[in-house]
Amino acid sequence: MITYADAGSIRFNGVATDMDIMIVIPTLMTDHHDATSLRAAEEYDCGKRSVRRGTVTYYRDRGTTVVDVDRPPMIRPFFIVEEGSAESRALTYACSRSGGVRVADPFEDAYARFAGNS
Repeated sequence: MITYADAGSIRFNGVATDMDIMIVIPTLMTDHHDATSLRAAEEYDCGKRSVRRGTVTYYRDRGTTVVDVDRPPMIRPFFIVEEGSAESRALTYACSRSGGVRVADPFEDAYARFAGNS
């Protein structure tokens, strides 16, 4: 699983920082109709180093075919991120715009990384 931040989606909403992330997964998510990636809207409280996730959209076919959508029934609570986790790295990027490496195509990058680990 590799997490990518959408730099163009970062917005301060007056309380916290919003940013979309994309996660590419090397195996099928059978619990979500064989999806291979997802895009999640997240909200980061930079001061408290916490995050909450909004709508999650699951995809197949390199992000072109929507196969499932998880819309939270209500506003979910923030949770403290674990240091060193993908959520922690995403929070750091959303709050400071530092870290990470720019990639042209997350799918090409992810599949090359998966191939290198096999």
